[in-house]
Amino acid sequence: MNFIHAQTTINGSVIDNETSEPLPGVNVIIKGTFSGVSTDFDGNFSLTTEQSFPITLEVSYIGFTTKSIEVASANDAVNISLAPGSDALDEIVIAASRTPERIFESPVTVEKFSVKQIENTPSADFFNGLGNLRSINMTESGLVFNQVSLRGFADVYNEGLVTLVDGMNNQAPVFGFAFGNLIGLHQLDVQSVELLPGAASALYGADAYKGIMFINSKNPFDHEGISVMYRTGVTEQDVAGSNSFTDIGVRLATKLSDKWAIKATIAHKEGTDWVPGDYRHYNIDRSINTNENYKTQFSNYDGVNTEGERTFTTSTIFDALADLAGNPALAGFSDLSPNYFDPITSPGYKIADLYGTDTYNTKGNFAIHFRPDSLTEISLQSLIGTGKAMLPTGGMMYNIDEVVVQQHKLDYKRGGLKARVYYTHEDAGDTVAGLLMGTAVANSMPNGLLDGYGTPYLQTYLGTLAASKGYPAGLAGVGALLGDISTHIMGTVMTGGDPTPLAFNDLFGGSTAFAHNNARAVADPLLLQPGTSDFNDAVASATRLTADNLGTGARIQDISKVYN
Repeated sequence: MNFIHAQTTINGSVIDNETSEPLPGVNVIIKGTFSGVSTDFDGNFSLTTEQSFPITLEVSYIGFTTKSIEVASANDAVNISLAPGSDALDEIVIAASRTPERIFESPVTVEKFSVKQIENTPSADFFNGLGNLRSINMTESGLVFNQVSLRGFADVYNEGLVTLVDGMNNQAPVFGFAFGNLIGLHQLDVQSVELLPGAASALYGADAYKGIMFINSKNPFDHEGISVMYRTGVTEQDVAGSNSFTDIGVRLATKLSDKWAIKATIAHKEGTDWVPGDYRHYNIDRSINTNENYKTQFSNYDGVNTEGERTFTTSTIFDALADLAGNPALAGFSDLSPNYFDPITSPGYKIADLYGTDTYNTKGNFAIHFRPDSLTEISLQSLIGTGKAMLPTGGMMYNIDEVVVQQHKLDYKRGGLKARVYYTHEDAGDTVAGLLMGTAVANSMPNGLLDGYGTPYLQTYLGTLAASKGYPAGLAGVGALLGDISTHIMGTVMTGGDPTPLAFNDLFGGSTAFAHNNARAVADPLLLQPGTSDFNDAVASATRLTADNLGTGARIQDISKVYN
């Protein structure tokens, strides 16, 4: 038995109904199928199909109202006129109910970022331009790493927002949140962005309790050709000054035949990242606000955007004095007077010194599409992204470096039937945690932080105070000072007083700041200095060693795979 499929050709034209001018590039498709063409320069089209009549054609063009035309036979004269007007409410979305429908028919609010809006966005790229839509805020963590925030949540861990790039959830397996557009689509390949603010758990699972965002790429059957984009600009920052950035993208798409089409998009963006510049004092008691006027030479100065500080408390200082004097009993004084000494905090390293300020993002989108018939489309797609960017969180700064995220998808569509399988692979690369990096570099100084920094600091501090009392230089003077401390604490205890509120500063009129200044002048230069080979070697060593090497490693090692 032979089945013969007769092919018929529909010819027609499309004009502007106000000017009667032909409209080139108008999309003409058979409703419910993948069969379609675009009008030529003169507004004419020729569409071949195996569908039986009557056939409904959907005719759409940017800036004109979409129109549906029923064609009863191939002999019908198909002359179509489109009316200029906003097609915003006529646009098709799928976010609201998982089936195609016009925006005005949607039962919930759907924000759509169309091709025209994408091309005209005044922002650095289309992803930043999403901040111009209602109910949407952009959390800008740097030049290449930004996050969409919905419903008033401005946390980089905006885990309640599901982001689907061509149907694939781009949540990073190890970090547990979407990577923004670090892995995703370049502006050249974006067809549309749909945002559904608010809970979408019923349709998309419990993860979508804040909302869901669809980022859809262009189909190579419908969008052929070569597109190239080069963008450059200058960023301004008080701390980092003026710095240029570049954004380059290339898209190639072509139909190999009526059944096969391929596309490839490659993009690279690089520049100088936002440099953390808040170095105000960060109180040990985090419930107390940062101090604008706190001096960096104060003994317990702890900058907001510095990492690797170590605070020597009264207990630590008494332990060191017990070792210095060979008198273990001194260690017990911290139980009697727990806040006897000023806290001493070693200086931390600036985030920019630990990580550098360069940032980049390289990504690609590769796909092959197959249409065995007018109702069916099968595609194989790969998204690959890598980059370097600072990631601030509530308690720590991470440096995402050479992270590689891959997503590979097999997609099947036939009419209303859709099936999709994909898998996500993530390699954290040289990603490090800032707190661990700062600690590891500080510990790399000769003799380590406790002996290499703490001992010279304490000896200079006590020596300065001993000299102020006229005691001899060296250990003899320090020994005399230790006698004063013992008398101060034990004398109070022996007379029935409470030693808890006692302070070492009481022996010197309430302040020993002058001695702390001398101690910092001696101890601070002993730390590894940024820009030196020893400092760079320490950073490289901490990057190689994983975080489970406490005190020496900072690398977040992870190679994760998720199948969907």
